[in-house]
Amino acid sequence: MKTLSGFLFLFLLGTQSMFGQTLSTQISTLYNDGVALIGEKKYAEARLKLDQAVRLKSDYAEAIFARGTCSLMLNEREKSCIDFAMASKMGWKAADEYVTKYCGADAIGRKVKPVEPKKAPGVFK
Repeated sequence: MKTLSGFLFLFLLGTQSMFGQTLSTQISTLYNDGVALIGEKKYAEARLKLDQAVRLKSDYAEAIFARGTCSLMLNEREKSCIDFAMASKMGWKAADEYVTKYCGADAIGRKVKPVEPKKAPGVFK
């Protein structure tokens, strides 16, 4: 019986440290891990960490912006623009520049649709 209670005590002690982290600490850890992965150019992994942070704190503009940057680096322009616009609406100033630079109709990397020549009125072929 002592062995079982000792094991139970150690188990509970171990789970307390795992679940004892505050929510803000978990969010910060996820964000910092994501940023570190961006530095290592592991954009898909970084986006997963940042996505977890945003799920825990939906108004975390800095994490949303960083997640958008990952999507941009993974050539997922639409996802990145959604995140940049969201971060911009939350007041993250760096996102304003990215929205202009990467998300407008004439933004960097956007394909411009060819303009069809207008037909002159009254001319039939």
